[in-house]
Amino acid sequence: AASLRPEGIDADSRPRFLTSKWVFWIFGMMFYVLLLNALNRSVRRAASRRKHLSKAFNQLFFVITMTWSLYPFLWIACEGARVMSFVAETYAYTALDVMSKGAFGITLLLRVPVATYLSNKRLRK
Repeated sequence: AASLRPEGIDADSRPRFLTSKWVFWIFGMMFYVLLLNALNRSVRRAASRRKHLSKAFNQLFFVITMTWSLYPFLWIACEGARVMSFVAETYAYTALDVMSKGAFGITLLLRVPVATYLSNKRLRK
């Protein structure tokens, strides 16, 4: 009788798996570009309505774009080319998550209060 245990199935040895993961990656990247385009439009719209916050919006969009763009490259190294171990992959994704959220939070905390203060100062004059 044939064994149906999961560890007996080697999906990496099948050529179909190797090509299908890249097809899904390309498909995901197309949606990523659409997402960035939609985010860019809404940031530009919000920045045009709130002139005092436009620089902060643009900097936040830049931080999001730069940090989120590192995820596909990490996927290529981990899942695509399999040059990283599972433990290294976990640490890399964790570090990227902390860096991404931290950079966004720091930028938000540093830019928005200054812009709000300057806006309130102008309104008082």
